[in-house]
Amino acid sequence: MKNCKKYLDYVRSIDRDDVVNCACDVKDRAQEVLAYSIEQARGFSLFDFAVFKLCLLSFGLWLGAHFSRFFGKFKHFIFAGFIASYVYLIWRIFFRTEE
Repeated sequence: MKNCKKYLDYVRSIDRDDVVNCACDVKDRAQEVLAYSIEQARGFSLFDFAVFKLCLLSFGLWLGAHFSRFFGKFKHFIFAGFIASYVYLIWRIFFRTEE
């Protein structure tokens, strides 16, 4: 019971306004990142969209491979495909500068 009392005292000592301000800051930053990502995605080529689809497909297959014996044999290759396509997309969205 002492641990519960200490926890409740700690929870009650948290300033609600600080939490709300922090949450607002996080929300604003997330909106900026999302808006930037959408703006960069507007310039995607057909190849970039193909890599995006490959990323989604390989992630779904990788998740499903944990429940299937057939795909379970290939889950390392599927995960490697997911990581490769994901790294390309991150590079394409955040680090590639248009000429």
